[in-house]
Amino acid sequence: MAIDGDEITRIAHLARLEVSDEAVARSAEELAKILDFVGRMNAVDTSDVTPMAHPLDANQRLLVHELQAGARLAAPIQPALGPSAARWMRTASTRSP
Repeated sequence: MAIDGDEITRIAHLARLEVSDEAVARSAEELAKILDFVGRMNAVDTSDVTPMAHPLDANQRLLVHELQAGARLAAPIQPALGPSAARWMRTASTRSP
């Protein structure tokens, strides 16, 4: 797929970008190479390839997070939560199970 300088200028105008003539010529060449590469990738027969979400067949291990009574938050986190969270943490630590 060919792309010319006029199309680059039009796209730049739509994006409200100021582009020099030198950049238009360079961008046209680079975009033509990219579009050519995409065209070659689309030409590859992938009908027998199973779609996948990730190239590695691995399961993501997740950590179990549990709130424990009396647990203290790290010092940098407490100010971010604000005074209401600090009050809740104090009352939660004094509650009996």
